[in-house]
Amino acid sequence: RQKRNVELNGCGHPVRYHQVALSSTTGNLRIGFDENSGDNNAIICENGDIVVPVTTLDSLVKESGCERDGLIKIDVEGYEPKVIEGAIETITGHRPIVFAEFNRERMAINNFDMAVSWSWFHDREYQAYQLTGTKLARLNQPGVVENIYFLPAEMKIPL
Repeated sequence: RQKRNVELNGCGHPVRYHQVALSSTTGNLRIGFDENSGDNNAIICENGDIVVPVTTLDSLVKESGCERDGLIKIDVEGYEPKVIEGAIETITGHRPIVFAEFNRERMAINNFDMAVSWSWFHDREYQAYQLTGTKLARLNQPGVVENIYFLPAEMKIPL
């Protein structure tokens, strides 16, 4: 589905596909579906019937020979902090735009706190924005905003 969506939007050239999950460690994990939740989102669980290879974004970038990563999109239903933890070298070295959906409900279920990710980006001189209509609006606090664009401070954008 993702490949088809990229093709429909005419941006296939810079996109690479890797069938792995991203986290802060490497190995395998099991995922399943919570039949009581009412959604299609997979959950990590010991008795999950799907085994998925896991790696870090830093490892994936090194292995692929990517010279510069300009944009990272993270939408992993509450596990965003783990992906960021596994992308520290890439984010600090490449200074990409990071667009992440921080699903607070799922983050809370997994004992993650938005303040940790917010502070991490702030400490590395990233500025946070949300898309309002067709413009980016600066965020001084995360509030309840889920879709956040983190841009390196040196990147100047017209507001």
